[in-house]
Amino acid sequence: MQNTFKTTHFQSGNAMIYVLIVVALFGALTFVLSRQTDTDESNTLAPDRVAILTGQIMNYPFTVKQVLDMMESTGSDADELVFTLPTDAGFNDPILANNVHKVYHQSGGGLNPTQIPPEAVGEGTGLPAAGWYLGRFNNFEWSNDPAKNEVVLAAYNIRQEICAAINQKLLNDPTIPTTSNPRQYFVEGVHWGGGTNATLEIADCPECEDHLQMCVSDGGSPATYVYYSLMINQ
Repeated sequence: MQNTFKTTHFQSGNAMIYVLIVVALFGALTFVLSRQTDTDESNTLAPDRVAILTGQIMNYPFTVKQVLDMMESTGSDADELVFTLPTDAGFNDPILANNVHKVYHQSGGGLNPTQIPPEAVGEGTGLPAAGWYLGRFNNFEWSNDPAKNEVVLAAYNIRQEICAAINQKLLNDPTIPTTSNPRQYFVEGVHWGGGTNATLEIADCPECEDHLQMCVSDGGSPATYVYYSLMINQ
């Protein structure tokens, strides 16, 4: 009986080991499949993450607007604003009269440059790099004065689903208008050269008319999505 008990106990122990091995292999297989699924869906954001990133991006224009309004109240006209970045040559120009008009300088607006969250960057290709661009370099046809350039902030090359969510919040419509080349309307000449600025005419983007904020696309493949905010309408 003692030998029978030992044999039975030994066999039960082996069976348990086999079960544990099977469970471990199943777990490893599940992990591999889940990693493969994550890879396949790496270009998809969960709805709650889209909402969070959309809110983060849409909050920055409010910060910029507060800084520009403060500078205007202390005597900096829109045409006097300087958009030199802390990383640009001449940022710490000793001429104080110039520094007080610099949006990013402590003697001026003191605006902190920020980056687009990496998760929010789109699949558009080519220059400029994805990011925030702020400057005064072209005119919107429907603005207050066709002879003056506007101050425009743009989030260049963001994700399509975030672009649609922005328009949903702004216009109650996720549709994304297409323009021939949003770079030349919202980015060209702002801390990035290599192109020609162009007036944003109503014919270029009929849906943009009278909208101070909107997200548009260049219609490319892959498309580049740009969220613009008209900071100062001149």
